[in-house]
Amino acid sequence: PILAQAWTTQGNLLYDKGSLNPALTAFQTAESWYGHLSNAPERSSGLIRSQINQALALQSLGFFRSSLDHLEKVHQALLQEPDPTIAAVGLRTLGQTLAAIGQSKEVPEILSQGLRQAEASGDPTIISGLHLSLATVFHQQWKGLEKQDPAAGQAYVQAIQHYQLAIGAASRDSDQAQALVNLFRLKVETQQRDPTLTQRILSLLPTLSPSRGNLEAEINFVNSLLLQTQGSMEAQQVETETIAPLLVKTLASARSIGDQRSESYALGTLGHLYELQGQGVAAQRLTEQALDLSQRNNAADIAYQWQWQLGRIFKARQQLKPALDSYMGAIDT
Repeated sequence: PILAQAWTTQGNLLYDKGSLNPALTAFQTAESWYGHLSNAPERSSGLIRSQINQALALQSLGFFRSSLDHLEKVHQALLQEPDPTIAAVGLRTLGQTLAAIGQSKEVPEILSQGLRQAEASGDPTIISGLHLSLATVFHQQWKGLEKQDPAAGQAYVQAIQHYQLAIGAASRDSDQAQALVNLFRLKVETQQRDPTLTQRILSLLPTLSPSRGNLEAEINFVNSLLLQTQGSMEAQQVETETIAPLLVKTLASARSIGDQRSESYALGTLGHLYELQGQGVAAQRLTEQALDLSQRNNAADIAYQWQWQLGRIFKARQQLKPALDSYMGAIDT
């Protein structure tokens, strides 16, 4: 089992750095080695763990259908898996993948099963992660409902509760940051200003080491700040003084660990900032760099966003032919 474990460890390190394709290859190699073990329980748990890891990597690469294929192979086995840690992580990944492809009906129950397994494991990182996933599902449910619908109010309360539970359970600053940033987004979407929460996040983010998850949290926070300032030039000016340095740091961190997906997001978000400020030339240049990176990494789930953003930028400058080309490219992608 030593070689299988070594490849799993290597895959986890690569995944945390954002090197997703090499991580996927490492997890596939680990699965191959686990398949050669003679000890049946160890082989079974190792194969399940490898399938989950591959599904996580595929999900992060935007290949949700392929991720689901891996998870469907082990779903029933997860429900009977004696190790609650493996079961909890697998059920969380399955729930997230189903939600990402729009098959959300069973997701709360699957994640609740995962939470029960997480609580049995006693691992605060996994418990926090399951609460975060449940909060995200209820958050998305709230967004999709008419706000006068009583179900919307129930989903909103559930989202707030699970975000707060995720924050409370988190033993790592990175886990706490993700939950705080998502809670901040919900408050922005409900037009609630929370200076204490904003300052807490601004104090926490600079202390985080560069990793795929931490960079994602920084970019999500920036996007929420941008949403909060829409329609207010004064607020936009104040937030720009916060946003621009944070994005520059995120961009440098992404490059330092070779995470080109996060680099693309940082460049494109910086382009959006310049777009809002009416600096079309700079906005176009940064957005084109972001698009190029996403296309070179076959990240269609990112590329279409930058194609659509380019369409807006060209349209604002009355360049209608490239605007139309960009919009059509986004639709095709």
